[in-house]
Parts: sequence; C-alpha cells; structure tokens
Amino acid sequence: MPSSRIGKTSAMLRLIDSLMGMHEEGLGSLAGPEPGAEPEAATQTALGQAVERIVMYAMTWSLGGLLEDDDRIKYDAYLRTISRQMPAEQDGITVYEQVLADATL
Repeated sequence: MPSSRIGKTSAMLRLIDSLMGMHEEGLGSLAGPEPGAEPEAATQTALGQAVERIVMYAMTWSLGGLLEDDDRIKYDAYLRTISRQMPAEQDGITVYEQVLADATL
C-alpha cells in the first residue's frame, strides 16, 4: 500500500505523542523526585530507555505497520540490531505481538 514519507512520519509523531500521554504516570516516576530537579544518572538512563521503547513501538506501527508477514520478521530482526530496548526474543513472537505497559517502561 503506497503512502507518503510525510504521512508515515506524521503518524509516527502522533503515536509517540499519544503514547507519552498514556504512559505519563510511568514516565513521571522516572523523571525525578520533584519538578525541575536534576535527576540522577541512573534515573536519566531509565527515562531514556523508556522513551526509546516508546519510539521503537511507534516506529514499528507507523513505518513498519504496512509490511507483510515475512518482512515483519526481517524488520523485527533489524530493530534488535539497532536497539537494546526491544522486548525479549521469543519463538515466533515479533515486536508486532508485544504491547507497552507502564510496568515494562
């Protein structure tokens, strides 16, 4: 199915915005003890990892959502080479069968 780069990018950014809002409580707990306070290094790392998971999920469904089954397997394998934040690999389960939850952020 043809779609424009602008359309895919716009869809990805809307999805990121929506996911950040849905997981605001989980992300907020990683941001630090009080608003405006400088978070510790471990907290910054955890927050960065959570945001990366959201971006990877949004990329999967906005950019990779139009792929056929065989290409989805290749896409899943590629994402695992560029990010350590992918869900644990399981037999026959790709990133397309995974969901985001505050507990996994």
